[in-house]
Amino acid sequence: MQCLRSLHCSIACLCLLAGNVRFPPGSTALAAEDFPNETWRPQFHFAAPKGWLNDPNGLVHYDGEWHLFYQHNPYGTNWVFELHWGHAVSRDLVHWRHLPPTLPPTPRPADNSAGSWSGSGFVDFNNSAGFRTGDEPPIVLVWTAIGMGQCLAYSNDRGRTFTRYEKNPVVPMTPRRTATGTAPPASSGTSRRRSG
Repeated sequence: MQCLRSLHCSIACLCLLAGNVRFPPGSTALAAEDFPNETWRPQFHFAAPKGWLNDPNGLVHYDGEWHLFYQHNPYGTNWVFELHWGHAVSRDLVHWRHLPPTLPPTPRPADNSAGSWSGSGFVDFNNSAGFRTGDEPPIVLVWTAIGMGQCLAYSNDRGRTFTRYEKNPVVPMTPRRTATGTAPPASSGTSRRRSG
């Protein structure tokens, strides 16, 4: 009986992660009801439309709408360096509309793209960052672009599109890391040792 339960759980995970769902041309959002033939897709707990998902990285509430951002690989069922940030919105935290990925990896010259790793988000009601261009307060996202450092992006259209801050990274990663996540060798040829 235990073996059968494990098999059912494995099949459920594979069905959920390997869903062949694509955003239809011209579509901007999908919801749970757009997946009527996926037996194992959760209808109460959040799930990405397809691919792998990880940490929720920002739960922002503005004007009756919740925005959920999360680490996401929309092209496969595994963790990768080139993570995106998925994005979904809800009015009740149960029924979610999937929006296209918000933070795809950042291109870097002569290196792999910088994946969008952990971070957070907030509504800048006082326009403290100076990103507001209209009547709506901007939604600001802060994240680690691997190999670069901490970056900012902002939205002036209620989170439907985001603009990357042109002076990213605002906090550079020191020492700069390579695409494999390892620090390059020190150029001085000396090592520092902590005394005491």
